[in-house]
Amino acid sequence: MAIQEHVQCDLCGSCEYSVIWDKAIRYREGLISEEHRLIFDQASGEVLNARNVMCNKCGLVHINPRMSEAALHDWYKESYRATYGIDLRGEELHAQYALKYLAGKGILPGKGRYLDVGCSTGVLVEAIGKVGFSPYGIEQSEETAHIAQSKGLSVELGCVEEYKSAPFQLITILNTLEHMYSPRKVLDKLWTLLDDEGVLLIIVPDLCNNNIMITVDGFLSNAHLYTFDLYTIIQYARVTGYSIVCIDKQSEFNMSKFYIILRKGKVRDLLIDYHPDINQKRSLLLAADTIMSEQMKMLQYFKDTKVK
Repeated sequence: MAIQEHVQCDLCGSCEYSVIWDKAIRYREGLISEEHRLIFDQASGEVLNARNVMCNKCGLVHINPRMSEAALHDWYKESYRATYGIDLRGEELHAQYALKYLAGKGILPGKGRYLDVGCSTGVLVEAIGKVGFSPYGIEQSEETAHIAQSKGLSVELGCVEEYKSAPFQLITILNTLEHMYSPRKVLDKLWTLLDDEGVLLIIVPDLCNNNIMITVDGFLSNAHLYTFDLYTIIQYARVTGYSIVCIDKQSEFNMSKFYIILRKGKVRDLLIDYHPDINQKRSLLLAADTIMSEQMKMLQYFKDTKVK
């Protein structure tokens, strides 16, 4: 696996950042284990994609350093599912959340061409194909792409940045943008794939997530190169030329997520410069960790005092 590389902020281009959370140090100190689905360099045993930092200019939380783009592509194609597995029930539930949301916004049922980016085994591709759309998908993992293709679905193995078929009246990218090497490049590409009257739905985890039921080590996945808050996800939409139709917060599996519906805009807004507060963002993560710790103490108390 390739050596990690340092990157500039994908949103604003700054190279100045502050460290929020470093799982490599926590692993070396015995505070977390391989059960947290860490990514290791096969040659050195080094934990990869482990340090979350915050851009000092725009506040974007991202992993730095990280695997190179080529190494990341190969890892997703060949090794991602070996590390994280395939959760078919989870995919069905995620699809149900998305279907309910799209129906509530009057987007489903509908007609036209539909693309799901990071479609995994094609659960949502198949479901939206049943409500009027001609469905397509693209997936980086060989294993899950082949499962989708075995169902007879029009799913392509590869990266969306190289996808050529267009336009689409509906595009979804659900729990996927945070995995991408450059969300900005992906959103630029989706802009070209989207019909002038089309709709793009993005679902991503929310950094400022005060009802999260897992620890910070669990939330800040080594596979999530980015963790968005409301400010940074809005800025991504602005600088890539979208108009925001709506942004909602929904809870999935006790995890807060942003649901964002976008359409093509007419201008690409300049990024508004501001000075983010790293202590505030770190405290939000630690607050979630405290909630989890207190719950575990309570569960242990009831277990220890259970009447026999």
